[in-house]
Amino acid sequence: MSALPTDSRVSPTTGPFRTWVTTRQLPLFFVLAFVLSWLPWGLAAVGVISEGWQNPLGPLLALLIVVGIAERWPGVRRELSRLVAFRAHWGWYLAAVGLPVLVRLVAIGATARTGGLTISTAGLQPWTAILTLFPIVVLFGGPFGEEPGWRGYALPRLARNRSLLAATGLLAVPWALWHLPLFFEHGRLDLANLIPEILQIGLVAIVLTWIYFGSGQNVVLAILLHGVNNTLASYLRPLVGDADQPRLSWALAVGWAVSALIILAAGGLRERAASGANTAIRR
Repeated sequence: MSALPTDSRVSPTTGPFRTWVTTRQLPLFFVLAFVLSWLPWGLAAVGVISEGWQNPLGPLLALLIVVGIAERWPGVRRELSRLVAFRAHWGWYLAAVGLPVLVRLVAIGATARTGGLTISTAGLQPWTAILTLFPIVVLFGGPFGEEPGWRGYALPRLARNRSLLAATGLLAVPWALWHLPLFFEHGRLDLANLIPEILQIGLVAIVLTWIYFGSGQNVVLAILLHGVNNTLASYLRPLVGDADQPRLSWALAVGWAVSALIILAAGGLRERAASGANTAIRR
């Protein structure tokens, strides 16, 4: 495990622009992540394209641009190599897959049992559809483009001089804001789903921090948990009608809250901070 590169470390031969970027890597990453992700929405707003959309690769591209300028090819190669670093204890893979499955199934089952949901399997595809849906969701639905930036790059830097919980809370704010355009429907903000979904983002952020640092800062496992969660949300969406979605969102928020509280009560984040998560990152 090598030391986390310091943003202020500048070579005497570094040019002024590269020096400026190197000393401001984290804020530049956040700015670029938003600009590159929201650019299609902006182009649609001014009539350049007919319909806006969120670029799911924005955080990853922002990471590669900032690291590419500050550290050049060695830094880019290091970050890309982390996307294929699969080595981790099997228990972390089990947690990354099993936890989002458990939370969603319990939330649906418990809410339906109490009369809060009307379940219909009419539109549900065969379970084998998950096998084709999962890679599509991972690559183009957010996880692959988000996690290398949010968890792999920003989180360790935010945790340099803070507890992991404080760093997670700080990261959850821009991460939640990044999703905001997705809650606009026909120009109106979907407040019924927005509040519980934002709560979920903050709670899932705690779980992702635990998975990421617990696995030795393995970004693949963060992508996996995020991907399984999003795949299940898409695959099981036909089970619940639009009118019942806010109830399900609140049930999911409770499920993730229970998961986060168990992790915190067990000292999951505290132990990782004590083991050097604030000062080192796996390369």
